[in-house]
Amino acid sequence: MFGEHLITLDLFKPIAIVESEKTAIIASVYLPQFIWVAVGSLTNLSAEKCSVLKGRNVTLFPDLNAFEKWSIKAKELSHLATFTVSNLLERNATDAEKKQGLDLADYLIRFDYRKFSTPQPKAITTTIEPPPTVQQKVEVKPFEQPEPVYYFSKPEQPKPESWEQEITELEKHLTGISAPTQPIKLNECSTITNCALFIESNLATVKANNGKRTFLPYLHRLKELSNVLKSNRT
Repeated sequence: MFGEHLITLDLFKPIAIVESEKTAIIASVYLPQFIWVAVGSLTNLSAEKCSVLKGRNVTLFPDLNAFEKWSIKAKELSHLATFTVSNLLERNATDAEKKQGLDLADYLIRFDYRKFSTPQPKAITTTIEPPPTVQQKVEVKPFEQPEPVYYFSKPEQPKPESWEQEITELEKHLTGISAPTQPIKLNECSTITNCALFIESNLATVKANNGKRTFLPYLHRLKELSNVLKSNRT
């Protein structure tokens, strides 16, 4: 089929089939909510050509006077996909237009594609569901306008924390006193055996990783030690 390569580019977009390549190209500009393909002629709608449509939602847009033939063909192919046959042209065409055998493109080009909008006038369509559904359904289906896509700006990232003031105060207090030489019990789970080395290494760690929450426990331990030393002095 003409345009068959487009089918694999979007696995969810509905597919529309027309007879001529010209119609497929023109319709893709006016109705981009479909993937438009063409079979080349009225009789080319075959199981071999439509095998690529397996499992997809397909709408047939036959030329004038071809609605009945493509409706019959859609039933034969219903094991491959879900087919909807549009009779939009049959319902709106004049007798003169039916004699000319106009197609969808002949109607679309009457509109300015820049101002063209959907939905179109409602048309009765024949929907042929694949097995096990055997009952033919008749329903009203206007062209559906795809949902608009909205773009949102990237949320503002939170500013990194700064422990600068806390580090300065802790360093001023802990380096301004004589570090105890005996072991200090920091909490129920921790005992410091070398207080001077503990202060030096933990201060160096928080300075090098200021604001990084992974290293927040080092800052907390320095605060605990500062509180313990203040408590012991009182």
